[in-house]
Amino acid sequence: MTVHTYKQGNDLVITIPSEFKVKENRDYQAEILPDGTIKFIPKDSSFPDIWNDDPKDIAAFNQEIGSFDDGVNYGREFNLYEE
Repeated sequence: MTVHTYKQGNDLVITIPSEFKVKENRDYQAEILPDGTIKFIPKDSSFPDIWNDDPKDIAAFNQEIGSFDDGVNYGREFNLYEE
């Protein structure tokens, strides 16, 4: 699928095909990647904030899916429960 850019005032506009079902009046964080790819991330994103999950919830999820922690640190991990 190809989209077209056009000038509107001082800005360039890229049309979004209706098949993408993007809702109007949403805000996006725009980023241009080194390869020229343009990335738009919804600002009111419903993506989970995985970096602030409770470690107990993570452990419960890992157990549920059959993953386990062998207790060995392989990188920069740290134990939130150590005193």
